[in-house]
Amino acid sequence: MDPAAPIKILIVDDTAVITKLLEEQISSKYAPDVKCLTAFSGDEARKMLEVQTDIDILISDLEMPGINGITLLRFAGQKYPNMLRILLSGYADFENLTSALNECAICSFITKPWQLSQLFIILDSAISKVKLSRENQFLQESLGKSFSEILSLLEDILAELSPELSGHTQNVAALCERVAGELNLPRESREKLRLAAIFHDIGLLGMPKEIYKTTPSQLAGDLRTMYLRYPEIGSEMLKAIPRLKDIREIIRLHQENMDGTGHLKVSRAQIPLEARILKICDHYDAAVSLRKEEKQKVIAQLNRRSGTGFDRMCLDAFTRSMTRELGEIKIPVSVANLVPGMRLGENAYARSGRMVLSAGASITNLNLKRLRIYHELDPIAEVFIVVENQKNP
Repeated sequence: MDPAAPIKILIVDDTAVITKLLEEQISSKYAPDVKCLTAFSGDEARKMLEVQTDIDILISDLEMPGINGITLLRFAGQKYPNMLRILLSGYADFENLTSALNECAICSFITKPWQLSQLFIILDSAISKVKLSRENQFLQESLGKSFSEILSLLEDILAELSPELSGHTQNVAALCERVAGELNLPRESREKLRLAAIFHDIGLLGMPKEIYKTTPSQLAGDLRTMYLRYPEIGSEMLKAIPRLKDIREIIRLHQENMDGTGHLKVSRAQIPLEARILKICDHYDAAVSLRKEEKQKVIAQLNRRSGTGFDRMCLDAFTRSMTRELGEIKIPVSVANLVPGMRLGENAYARSGRMVLSAGASITNLNLKRLRIYHELDPIAEVFIVVENQKNP
């Protein structure tokens, strides 16, 4: 919206003399800042409003054949909530005027016969409101464009400084979108997740490559300290951009554990859902893309920490999403978490070496009870189950 574009006023009255007089008086006073349009019935005005989507101010007579003023103003308010609506009324119409004020949320009214000074006071106020609204909209659009340009610049800087990390963050963003789809997250949450994924490793810039080339559990000394602190560093680096406040919090907490044993010792409830998803996708792609580990094994490793290091609901969604790429996936599950309907991907063995259930068997109430009895007498370390290939809806 160009703030300097003429303000459009639609004048509606079934008395042609009144319509033309208003048009002349308004145009004479406000031209070229205002452009007047006219209609001589409510029906004609409604048809115009169906195609003229840029009317700023509507001035309508109350009593007209066919569609009356209240009906027209109500329609305009529903279709164009930001359009300013002014009622043209005679002195005898106070009952209908009250109805219009209550039902149509008109901003003002002009009584017949009107005083020119009264007309201009009302229109001065309405035109000022339109100009202010346009300027605010223009400013918001400009800020939105500037914000997008800033984010694009940050992405370019990240790609220039570390092409490897940039590729990793793009992979993570794509994985996060898969999981968001599995969980049916709303658009706002998906956008937060996308931005957090793109910038989650910004705190690693300038740090030794060993930090992200090494399995986190094998880091020690200064490298371990830097690894633990990089989410906080990244969050601080984005502090100068106020609109990234929520994104910064996701980045700050995206390496925390669900059981509260992480670096910042926060509980699962304190970790945003987006951060929980980001952690899973980040760990997976860092292992696969940066450390060249085998995909199926990485997914199994993630699932061994389900509920402790990683959010169980998010990890289940991630695993389901990966079946579209990898087909069937075998993941480890403790005996306590087995439920009827699961299918074994490998033979299940007790600690003594005795096989207690063969690969391909489906978990039923009967064999689950038997497994739990065996487990009490001769512990079963873990059971691999199959996650079936999920078809796209």
